[in-house]
Formats: sequence, C-alpha cells, structure tokens
Amino acid sequence: MKKIIVGVFFLIISLGVLTGTAMSVFTSSATVTNLTITSGNAELLIGPTANNLMTNWDANLRLENLYPGYGVHPNLVYQEFFVQNNSTSNIALDVLVRMTTAPTGMWNNLSYATQLRIDTADGANSTGWISVTSWYPGYATGGAMLPGGSLAQGETKEYRAFIRVAHYYGWEEPGYVGGPAAGEVVGNEIAGQTLENATFTFLGMQHL
Repeated sequence: MKKIIVGVFFLIISLGVLTGTAMSVFTSSATVTNLTITSGNAELLIGPTANNLMTNWDANLRLENLYPGYGVHPNLVYQEFFVQNNSTSNIALDVLVRMTTAPTGMWNNLSYATQLRIDTADGANSTGWISVTSWYPGYATGGAMLPGGSLAQGETKEYRAFIRVAHYYGWEEPGYVGGPAAGEVVGNEIAGQTLENATFTFLGMQHL
C-alpha cells in the first residue's frame, strides 16, 4: 500500500510539470529606449570674496621685513578667503590643504620659524599653527584638512589664513619637525632670508 501511494504522488508531480509546460498563456512586453546615464563632477572654487571664485587664484601676496614675533597675538596678520563646493554631483567635499610647490628658500631657518594657520571665519575651528615646512607633502604632517568639516554641494565657507614668525621654533606646534630644535629661540639666523612663490593646493575629496 505504501509503494502505491508513493507512486501516485510522483505521478501527480510529473503530471503537474507536464501540464505546466504544455499550457499556452498571453504575454506582453514593454521597452525603454533612449536611456542616458551621465556622471557629474566634483569642482572646488577658491577666491578672495564669495563673489570672486575661481579654480586657480593668484593671491599675489608679498610679506616683507618680517621679524621674530611678526603676526603674534595681539598683532595678528591674516588673509581672508572663500572656498565653494561647485560640484554638479550631489556630494559633499572634504578639503585637504597642502603646499605642492615649495618656495625658493625652503628648508632655511625662516621656513621653520614661519607658521601658517587656517581658521573658519568665526574662529570656532582651526588647523592650529603649522610651520611652512610641515605643509609640504611627505614631510611631517604634510598639510591639514580644511577646518569646520565638509562642504556640502553649493556651499561656500569663509576662512582666514594666519601667518606669523614664532618667537620659538615649534611654538604651539605639536607636530613640529625641524632643523632647529623645538623651543630654540628664533633670532638673527633668519635675517635676510626669503621664502618666495609657494603654491598651495586645496584638494576636494568626496565625503564618504
């Protein structure tokens, strides 16, 4: 009796399969044509004002007759600038700032004594003081992220770039790597030295 039931069971399964393959049904299809997929882009703009932004800004900034203590609080020296995420893609950008062309005079004592700092305009966020040499890739910190977080698509932010000649090498700079020892007094050894024609690159990277 058991064998008969199993036999009938397999017969029913076989019959169902045969019936399904033999059945005729209505079918219909629809098509999609002229499908175009286009990628957007990432674009970063920089300039002296929010209404004057470009991809290559010649700041033409010359600072002369600097001395130990130049730009030190309360006599701060800074340049305002604006950065915009002008990407067509809906992406936020994190911005890495690096010196990509070393100035004439790089690695002299003045390059270790001179420090740059970038703040958001409201002063709430900062890179902290970084010596000129440490903004260069492959050396010490090799630059810094633009403070204040990522830039949303279409967003423009104002920043301030401060410059000073420190009283001491590595002053308020935890990552200082120098020729002169950290804490050594900056003095006559920087007299007559020059740093000229440095290039800084702002690299926008998609925020993940």
